[in-house]
Amino acid sequence: MCCKADAKQWKKSDRIQINQSRKEYNKTIIELKEAKKEKQRKEREIKFVRRFTPIEKKQLRETAKSLRMFVNYENINTRKLQLEKWQSRIEFQKDTIDKYKILNRIEKETDILNQDEFILEMEANRFLDKYYPKLNKSELTKDQKIEVVDITVSQNKLLSTNDIETVYRELEKKQIENDLNILLNNRPKFVLALQQVIQNAGMKFEQLRVKSGINFADPASIKNASDKDLKQMQFLLKQKENMNKSLELINRLYDYQLSEMYPNWDGRKYLTLEEKELFVMAEEFYGKNLTPKDFINPPRKYSKEEQKEIITYLYSIQNNKIESNSDDPNYQFLQNKYPDFQLQNQSYKQMFYNECMRYRDEIGQDTIDQLQRIFNVLPYKNVEELQSDSLSNSIPNSKLISSNGFDFFSILESAIREADRKWREDEFEQRNKKKKRQKGMDR
Repeated sequence: MCCKADAKQWKKSDRIQINQSRKEYNKTIIELKEAKKEKQRKEREIKFVRRFTPIEKKQLRETAKSLRMFVNYENINTRKLQLEKWQSRIEFQKDTIDKYKILNRIEKETDILNQDEFILEMEANRFLDKYYPKLNKSELTKDQKIEVVDITVSQNKLLSTNDIETVYRELEKKQIENDLNILLNNRPKFVLALQQVIQNAGMKFEQLRVKSGINFADPASIKNASDKDLKQMQFLLKQKENMNKSLELINRLYDYQLSEMYPNWDGRKYLTLEEKELFVMAEEFYGKNLTPKDFINPPRKYSKEEQKEIITYLYSIQNNKIESNSDDPNYQFLQNKYPDFQLQNQSYKQMFYNECMRYRDEIGQDTIDQLQRIFNVLPYKNVEELQSDSLSNSIPNSKLISSNGFDFFSILESAIREADRKWREDEFEQRNKKKKRQKGMDR
């Protein structure tokens, strides 16, 4: 009986302890919630003041009024890029009064934008001094400083160390994506430029080697070379190495894309970089992987009427003296009527050119003349010469646009046959090696 009474007392005491612990836990939770609410309330009360001087405010207001734009860092960079494109379009035109007026306007507007950009950086420095005194500004780029300020103001809160690191990562990611987008929109030109840099660097290196009398089999000849020539040769070697790494990166990108496009085709691994590029460009243009049926009956993306209309408007865009695409009604028309036509993608436009040239007899010579002026085409003697060059030249994409056009699908067929031939030879060689190893083991 005594034991039962003790057990009851023990259970009662246990319940009391549990209830007490529960009350303390609930109290802690309530206090944490209140503390969180208080923190959020204080954060909402913080007013982040932009620290522009009166003179700077006046300058930014005048820019906004004269250029009809909201002045921020992103808009400034966008406008400067537009001005650069505008200048590149007219600087090689015939000298006229209108041309010099436009160049003068571009120069003045660029100066204004540079001043505004400087103001934004100075304001960012003052803002960071006020709200982030422990942040080492000397280690930050202009982009990073302005981005931290913009996000702090837009979110109306001080950023933690982790938040700031995230801002840096996202900014770097955005910049890489922008650079990559420019690269992918102009792949043939980019690859061609890299190959030319590599070729030129190799030629200059060899010229310096001969000039300095350097024989790498004779170490003494290196000692006799001037420091200036040796440094230049080291620079050229490093340049070639960097350019080759860039080409390898593009090559890996194409390999990845082709492995998704043609997972069961082993021959794709034996295509040249330029040939891989053709398959990727074709997939982007036609919106599908090319199949053997397409080589028998090539697809046509745009009808005769659509091709003629697009060429007419592209020609008008090129000849208009309008610096911004957003202000060009011809550009807007194409964007609205042909939303899938990638106006900023040079690879896509090159494929459009190739398709138009395949149907040049239907389109008519006047429209073809416009097309060739748009692409600044140089004439080729004949189609056979073009096809031969495109398959054998180390930089065939420089020949993909010609005055005579070419059978794009014939070139791809030839590339497939050559790749499959290399694959079969490699497979045969590998089987022979395997048999020889097996015989050696059997002995």
